[in-house]
Amino acid sequence: MKRHWFLEFFGRDYPWLYADRLDSKNTVNEIDFFEQIFPLEPGSVILDLCCGEGRHSIELSKRGYKVTGQDLSAEYIENAKNESERLGLKINFIKEDMTKIEGRHIYDIVINMFTSFGYLAEDRLNSQVLKQIHKALKPNGYLLIDTLNHEWVMANQVDLEESFLSDGTRVIEHREFDFLEGRNHIWFEVEEPGYSKRKIEGHHIRLYTLVELIKLLKECSLEFLNVYGGFDGEIYSQKSQRMIVVAKNTVVESAK
Repeated sequence: MKRHWFLEFFGRDYPWLYADRLDSKNTVNEIDFFEQIFPLEPGSVILDLCCGEGRHSIELSKRGYKVTGQDLSAEYIENAKNESERLGLKINFIKEDMTKIEGRHIYDIVINMFTSFGYLAEDRLNSQVLKQIHKALKPNGYLLIDTLNHEWVMANQVDLEESFLSDGTRVIEHREFDFLEGRNHIWFEVEEPGYSKRKIEGHHIRLYTLVELIKLLKECSLEFLNVYGGFDGEIYSQKSQRMIVVAKNTVVESAK
C-alpha cells in the first residue's frame, strides 16, 4: 500500500526546494501581520499547526507568546526542538497528526501556514482538522489559515516551470490540476551539479475555493471573519496568490 504523499515529501528535500520562501525575512513579516490583525496579549497561547521546523513557533516565542508547535514529521520536530533549545526558548513541540489536537479550549489562536490545509484524501478528513481546531480553541479564539488561492491557480498556473536553486541545481516543477477532485498535483525533477537527474514526488493538495472553505468552517462551528490576499493586508482577489482566511470560535462545546 502506497504511503500518504506527505509522509514521503516532508523530509530533507522540502526545506531545500522551498528555502527562498521559508527564510527569516518572510517569517518576521508574517508574524508582524498576525500582531496587526489579532488582539494578542503578552503570554497569549498559540498553536502552530503543521509547524515544520518551527520557524513561526520560534519567532512567536521570541515575542513573548506561549507556543505549541505540532507536526507529523519526527525529523522536523527534532530540528525545531534543537533550535529552540539553542536559542533558550521554551516551546512545546509535539509530533502528531493534524487530525488529533490535544486539549480542549486552551488556545487563543491556531495558525496553519504555507498551504498546510487540504493534505488529506477526503473532505471529511480535512473537516476533522477543523473540528479539532474548534475543540482546541478557547471561546472567541481565532484561527488563521494561509493557503494558495484557488482562483489565482486557475488563472496563472502553468504545467511546467524551470528554475535554479542557489547551489546551481536545476529544478523542473510539474503541475497538474484535477478538476474533479479540486486537487493540485506537483512533482519535481532536479539536476544537482555533478549528479544525474532524479524525480521528487511532490505534494497533492486539495485547494478549496473561498466559498468552499467558508462552508467547511461553518459546518465545524467556526465563523468566517475576513480574508486577505497577502501578508501586507492586501485585498483578496483573483490576482492574489495567497488566500489568508481568519475565523473565530463562537460556538463552544459542552465539556464531556
